[in-house]
Amino acid sequence: MRCADFLAAALLSCGMAAAACAQTDSSAAQPQSPAAAPAALSAPSVIKTETVQVEDRSSLEWKFFQAQNENPDQQLAGVLLSEAESWLAANPAAPHADEMLFFKAEQQIKLKNYDAAVTTLLRHVFEYPDSSLDFKAKNTLSSLLDKHVERKLRQPLLDMIRGVDSSEAKQARMADFLTKTSAIAGEQFYGPLMEEYADFFLRYPNYEKNDALLLSKAAMNTAKGNYLGAILEYERILAVYPLSDLRPLAKRMTGDVYSNNIGDNNKAIESYQYVVDHFADSSEAGTAYVQMAHLAEVEKQYDLAVDVYEKIAKLYDGKQAAYDALTSEARILHEKLQRNQDAINVLMRVADKFKDDTTVTDPARKDDKAVTALKQAAQIARKELRDFAQEIKIYGRIVAEHPDSVDAPAMLLESGKVYEKDLLDVDNAMKVYQQVIDRYPGNSASSTAASRLKSLKKQQS
Repeated sequence: MRCADFLAAALLSCGMAAAACAQTDSSAAQPQSPAAAPAALSAPSVIKTETVQVEDRSSLEWKFFQAQNENPDQQLAGVLLSEAESWLAANPAAPHADEMLFFKAEQQIKLKNYDAAVTTLLRHVFEYPDSSLDFKAKNTLSSLLDKHVERKLRQPLLDMIRGVDSSEAKQARMADFLTKTSAIAGEQFYGPLMEEYADFFLRYPNYEKNDALLLSKAAMNTAKGNYLGAILEYERILAVYPLSDLRPLAKRMTGDVYSNNIGDNNKAIESYQYVVDHFADSSEAGTAYVQMAHLAEVEKQYDLAVDVYEKIAKLYDGKQAAYDALTSEARILHEKLQRNQDAINVLMRVADKFKDDTTVTDPARKDDKAVTALKQAAQIARKELRDFAQEIKIYGRIVAEHPDSVDAPAMLLESGKVYEKDLLDVDNAMKVYQQVIDRYPGNSASSTAASRLKSLKKQQS
């Protein structure tokens, strides 16, 4: 039987039954009369149901929560806060989302959770710059900053919310909010900001600059003392964003946290080594080399330090970094490994590479690096090797290659003294003293040379 036939039969049956019941009631009340002919049955009436256009459920929920806002019960504020957060998570683009976010801040204020309220209101300014509540949000925020935030943070946070560009994509504005707030007040607002980061990554998992946001989050973790959390975020960049240009920086920063904050220099060296092995052409490679060499020296891994300084010198040939690396290498060879001739050889390389120093702008100081290296080499030859001939040769190089250096007269005089006192070669000593007098008249070295020359001549007579 079809549904329509079944419904008609059911209605007919109900109608006949009703008629029978009515007849029975009537006969009980009145004397029976002859039965009349049955009337024709009319068609059953159709019940019309009116279709009501109801509002979107999220809007109805918003109105419901809004009605509860006048209740002063603090315990209810906690419940409403939780519900508001759930509503926002489920309806981030709903028509009343800006109002619900402000409602959330109001509940946080009722609960005296001022750091969270400030964070929520900062987000409101960036997420909804065109909202009708923008002015109210800023006023409420300003009041909270005056009463509940450190003085040094107030003005930077107020400056931050000025001129938010509403034409910019919402996710870009939200990322800007996270980055700037973390940099300014990451320690004070650490808990609320961590929640905001989690919400952002859940809401915008494919945002093109999430790697940069992870760097910002890691820096905030470091500032707060959550060092392992920071390392986790840096490593996450390497694992999740294989094409990111920030990978070298993330790995180098991992090394910095291990070194500066955790105190695990070996782990730090491993991180820096990873940078130079995998990102040799990046700008972070040089920094990683320098840090690695420093830590290798701290850990008394002197051969490793020498090797790294050599690599730095090649990587930054002719630049200040190369000079620093070579002089550090020479110092370790001399002071830590007692490889004194090797130290002299490195210093002579410094003199070769920086003979006409282009890293300085003052022409009067273009000889400084080379002359300083040669003077150090001469002292190692004298004090450690007792190699007076090599000492004289090095002094001679200073005079020959840097005759106008302020040190040239004194170095030539020193050569004469070595001949006289160490090698007992009076003839060559007298020749050198005469050269000082002839080449540098009026210099204090010339006066000393004249005195020595006069004394030696007197001894010979």
